[in-house]
Amino acid sequence: MNQKSFPVGSKHHGFVVTRIEELPKLQNRLVQLTHEATGAKMIHLESADPNNLFAVAFPTNPQDSTGVAHILEHTALCGGKSYPVRDPFFSMVKRSLKTFMNAFTASDWTMYPFSTQNQKDFYNLLGVYLDAAFFPLLGELNFLQEGHRLEFEEPQNPDSPLVYKGVVYNEMLGAMSQPSQIMHRNLTRALFPTLTYHYNSGGDPDEIVKLSHQQLLDFHKQHYHPSNAYFFTYGNLPLEEHLAQIEAQVLAQFQKIEVHTRLPKEKRFSAPQSFEFTYPLEAGEDDGKKCQLALCWLTAGVTDSDEVLALNLMSRVLLGHSGAPLRKALLESKLGKALSDGTGFENEISETFFSAGLQGVGETDLPQVEALVRSTLNNIVLEGIKPLAIESALHQMEMETREITGGHYPYPLNLLFRFFGAWVHGGDPVLALDFDGAMERLHQKLQQPGYLESKIKTQLLDNPHQVRVTLKPEAGLEKEQQEKRQATLARIKAQLTQEETAKILEQTKALSDLQEAKEDLSVLPTLGISDIPLEVPFEVPVRLELEGRDVMLFEGATNGITYLQCGFALAGLSDLERSYLPLLGTLLTQTGKGDLGYEEMANRISLSTGGFSAGPSLRLALDQSRFEEFFTIGSKCLHKNLPRLFELLKKILLESRFQETERIHTLVGQRANSLSNSVIQAGHQYASTQASRGFSGTTRIEELYDGLSQVLLMKELAKAEPAPLLGRLTPFLALLEKLFVSERLSVFGLTEPGQRTALEEQILGFYGSLPAQKGRSGQPEPPALTPQYVREAWLTTTPVSYVAKAFKTPAYLSSEAPKLLVLSYLLKSEFLHAEIREKGGAYGGMAGYNAHEGILTLLSYRDPQLARTLEVYEQALGWLKKGDFGKPQVDEAILQCIGSMDTPQSPFGKALSEYGNLKKGKTVAHRLAFRKAVLETTKADLIEVGQRCLTGAASVAVVSSGDLLDKDQKALAGAPLERRAL
Repeated sequence: MNQKSFPVGSKHHGFVVTRIEELPKLQNRLVQLTHEATGAKMIHLESADPNNLFAVAFPTNPQDSTGVAHILEHTALCGGKSYPVRDPFFSMVKRSLKTFMNAFTASDWTMYPFSTQNQKDFYNLLGVYLDAAFFPLLGELNFLQEGHRLEFEEPQNPDSPLVYKGVVYNEMLGAMSQPSQIMHRNLTRALFPTLTYHYNSGGDPDEIVKLSHQQLLDFHKQHYHPSNAYFFTYGNLPLEEHLAQIEAQVLAQFQKIEVHTRLPKEKRFSAPQSFEFTYPLEAGEDDGKKCQLALCWLTAGVTDSDEVLALNLMSRVLLGHSGAPLRKALLESKLGKALSDGTGFENEISETFFSAGLQGVGETDLPQVEALVRSTLNNIVLEGIKPLAIESALHQMEMETREITGGHYPYPLNLLFRFFGAWVHGGDPVLALDFDGAMERLHQKLQQPGYLESKIKTQLLDNPHQVRVTLKPEAGLEKEQQEKRQATLARIKAQLTQEETAKILEQTKALSDLQEAKEDLSVLPTLGISDIPLEVPFEVPVRLELEGRDVMLFEGATNGITYLQCGFALAGLSDLERSYLPLLGTLLTQTGKGDLGYEEMANRISLSTGGFSAGPSLRLALDQSRFEEFFTIGSKCLHKNLPRLFELLKKILLESRFQETERIHTLVGQRANSLSNSVIQAGHQYASTQASRGFSGTTRIEELYDGLSQVLLMKELAKAEPAPLLGRLTPFLALLEKLFVSERLSVFGLTEPGQRTALEEQILGFYGSLPAQKGRSGQPEPPALTPQYVREAWLTTTPVSYVAKAFKTPAYLSSEAPKLLVLSYLLKSEFLHAEIREKGGAYGGMAGYNAHEGILTLLSYRDPQLARTLEVYEQALGWLKKGDFGKPQVDEAILQCIGSMDTPQSPFGKALSEYGNLKKGKTVAHRLAFRKAVLETTKADLIEVGQRCLTGAASVAVVSSGDLLDKDQKALAGAPLERRAL
C-alpha cells in the first residue's frame, strides 16, 4: 500500500479515506476511513510486521449490573448465520495458527480481536469473527450455558436442590470475591452516579440471574450494528483486501441507523461524597488491618488529549516510583501496607479520573489516610515540584512509547489500546499516537511557572467531584451471601409449578444433548498441516564471548532501547536461604545506596532507565543432568543513557547498605500484601506449582520462589516489627556481599546495530569494577530424581476453586515429548473444555505440558466444582483410550502446538529466549527435530503415550475454601485432600 493508491478522499469498497498520517517513531502509516453507507469507522496501521491483527469493537453501555454486555460477548461466539455450529470460537482456536484470539468486555465497549502471521488464516478468522459479531444465532440454550440458568443439583431429580449455573455467572462469582475487583467496581460506582460506569459491565452474580434472553437479543440489536462499529487492522497484508472482505461479508447488507451510544458528561458534584462497602474475609484471616481507603477525583474528558497527557504526567510525578512524593508519603506513614487498588490515573473511559489511598489499613486509621493524601497534595502545591521529578516522569513516558512490547497481548493490540479510548469517544486517535507532537506542546506549557502544580490544585484539591471510598472486611459475609442465594433458590423451588419444573428439566436435558451432540464442523474454514511454514527464523547472537568473559550479545530493531541482564551464579544454598532470594531482589533495587537514600536513588533510576528488577532464576540443562541457579538483575535504557545505567548498576550491587529499617519494613509489607492478593487472581497457577513441586529439585526450588510457601513466608515476615525484622533478614542480606564478583557473572545484552561497541565497552568496564571471587563458588547441581506426590487443598476465602492434577512424564529429549505436547492440546480442546467449562460451568478447563521439566498438568479456573473436576481428570485416560477422535482432531492439536511454538515475541523476548535456549543446550537442530516430531504425531501415538504417562501416581493440589471442601467431603472420602491453611 502507498499514499498514491489510497489518497485522502479516495473510495474503496464503500469506504472513503478521510486521513493518512505517517508515524515514523512507530514505523507505521495510519489510514483512517469511514464507510459511507453505514457510518462504520476504520483505522488501518500499515506495518512491515507479519503479525497481522483485526479487531471490531462496539460501544456498549449497560444500564444495570446484569452483565448483559459480558454475556452477549460470550454468547455471540456460540455460532452464527454462516457458521451455525455450537462453538465456532473455540473450534477455530483448534483450526488456526492464530497468535492471539479473544474477546473483551470493558466498562463501555466490547471488542473482538485476533492476530495471525498466516494470510489464509487471517481471512479464515476474519469470516468467523464478522459472522459472530454481526450475525450471531444467540440461541437460548447458548444463553443458558454462557450466562445463567437454574438446574437441579442432581440434573434430572426435581427433588434435589436448585442451583445456579453458567460460565459468566461463575466467572464473576470468582472475580467479585477479590478485594481488588470489589474496590475498582465501587470506585466507578461512586464516581459516576448517572453513567454506565455506575454499573458492573461484567455482571454482579446476584444481578446476572435477573437477565432474560430477550434482553440479550435487544441489547445486541441496539449495539452490534455497523453504524456503531469500529474496525481496526494492522500489519503487512493489503488494506484493499481487508476492505473488500468486510464490505462483502457484512457492510453491504446494512444501511445507516441512528445510534445513541455516545455518553453524555457526568453531572458534576457540588461537594465531595463518601461511600462505604464491604468484602468477604474469614475471621482467621483478619489481622485488624484489612481496610482500604481511596480518594478519587473525576478529571478531564478523554478526548482532551493535551489535558489527559498533562494529567498522566501529574500522576507519574506523584506516584511513578518509590521516591515520588505522594507514594512516599503514603507508604512511609505506616498507616497501610500498600497503595489502594485502583491508585493512579485512569484514561480509558469517557471521563478520566485519579485515585490515591492505602490498603491494609486499620479501621481507626482511615481518617488519617484521607488527611494524609490531602495534606501531601497541598504541600506539593505550596512547595513546588522539583524539575528533575518532571524530567524523570517525561523520560518514563518516552520509554513506554518507544518500547515494542510483547507478552500477554500482542504489540498491535497494545497500540490499539493506546488510542481506542479517545477514538471510541469521539476524540482524535492520532493525538494519542503522535507522542512527539503532544510532548512538544506539553513542554511549552511546562515553561509556565507552576503549570503542573496548578493541575493538582484545580483537578484534585479544588475539584468538588471527588469521592471517599472505604472498603472494610466482613467476617462471615461469604457464607451469608451463599446462604442468601440458597434461600432464594429454595423459595424459587417452593413456588415452582409443575410446568416450570418440567421446563427446567427439559432445558437441562436439551443443553446436555447440545453439549454431547456430534457436530459437522466442516462448515468452518481450517488450515491444514500443509499450511504450516517449514522455515522457522531463529535469533542469532552477534557475540558469544567478550575477551574470555561469559557475554552473549544480540542485535535487533529495538526502537532506540538497549536491554541488559546480568546473572550471578549461585551454589550451595539451603532451601531456607533460597526462600529469601525473591525478597532480597526487591530490597536490592528499592533501598538506598552509598550516600543516597532510597528516594534519591529511585529518582536517578527513573531519570535514566526503565527501572531495575532483580531476583533468583533457574536454568535446567536440556538433558536434565544438572541445573544452575542465578541471581539476576536486569534493566533497559535509551541508548544515550547507557553509561548512566551502568553507573547505577554498580551502585546497586556494590554500595548496598540495608540500613533503612523503616523502608525495609514497608517493602516487606507491600510484598506480603501483593502476594496475598495474588492467590485468588492466579489460583490455577499456584495450584499447578503446588502439585508439581515434589517432582524434581528444580520444581521444589521454583515453588520456594513463586509458590504458596513464598506467600506464607512473606505473611509471617510482615508481622514483625522493623528492628526485629531487620535482625532476621541480616544473615540473608549478607549472602549478597559474597555474590557480586566477576567470576560468577554472565551477561545478556540486546541493542541495535551501531550501538554494540558502546555496549561492549560498558560491559568490560563493569567486569573490571567487580571484586574477585570469595565465598561459595557457583557450580551446577544435579536435580533430585525421586518424585514425591501430594493430595492437598490450600484454603482461603473464595467462592470458587482452582483444581490441578500433575503427572511426571518424560522430558524434552525423549521421543515421547512432542507427542505429550500434542496430547495436552488434544485433551484441552476435545475433552476438558466440554467437561469442565461447558458442562461443569468453570471459566476454564486446561491442560499444559512443560517439556523441559517433563510435567503434564490438568487445570481448572474459577471452577464451581471440585470433586466433579477431579472425577473428570480421572476419566481423561478412559476418554483417550476409547479413541473417539480422528485425524482431523489430531491435526487441530498439532496446529495449536505449532501456533504456540511460533507465537511472535518482542525484540527483547526473542533475544532472551534464544539466550536461554543456547545456555541450556537447546540447539536449532533440537528444535527442528522436535517440530518435525510434532508434525508427524498420529492418533496411535497419542493413545500409546497417554496410556503410559497418565497411568499411575499423580499429584493433586487445589486452591479452594473450607466450605467448598466440606460440601464435597463425601465425594472425596475415598481419596481425601490434606487441608492446608493460607
